[in-house]
Amino acid sequence: MMIGRRVLGFVVIAVLIGAVFFPLGQLLGGIFDNHKNTIVAYSLNIFGSIIGIWIFSILSFLYTPPWVWFLVAAFLGLLFLDKTKFQILIFSLLFIFSF
Repeated sequence: MMIGRRVLGFVVIAVLIGAVFFPLGQLLGGIFDNHKNTIVAYSLNIFGSIIGIWIFSILSFLYTPPWVWFLVAAFLGLLFLDKTKFQILIFSLLFIFSF
């Protein structure tokens, strides 16, 4: 009986993860298709992933508290916003309520 619940829990979590990441993958695939040089776009994507892993590793190695992680995430997030007042307001509210 316990194994059945574990399997069910695993399946539910796997489906939820797929439901979250499938639309993001479709969006990213569309962006790659619309870019004039797909190899450059993909290379920038991989470069960004490597930079993210480095930042994660450094913050982990330094045993930084959660507020530092949120501060770094907020700063990096603000770099990629269109800078409309609405986006900045929503992003700021999410950042404040994350504490």
